[in-house]
Amino acid sequence: MDALNQAAEWLERGSPEEQRAAEETAAFGERIWDGAGGVRAYARTDADAFRLRVIGGDGAALVYELPGVDGAWLR
Repeated sequence: MDALNQAAEWLERGSPEEQRAAEETAAFGERIWDGAGGVRAYARTDADAFRLRVIGGDGAALVYELPGVDGAWLR
């Protein structure tokens, strides 16, 4: 019965990987790149700046911020 409950949970909320990806997208912006070893990049244009966040497989983040730039033309 546990397998059926888990399947129902995943159908309703997504798998753990899908949930993590949705949380990161909400927090960091659009995912624009996936690399080897779990490295991924997110882009977000806020009112004050364009931000590119690169997150390593270990969870460490490197953020590039360009104040006053619309990031649409960078992608």
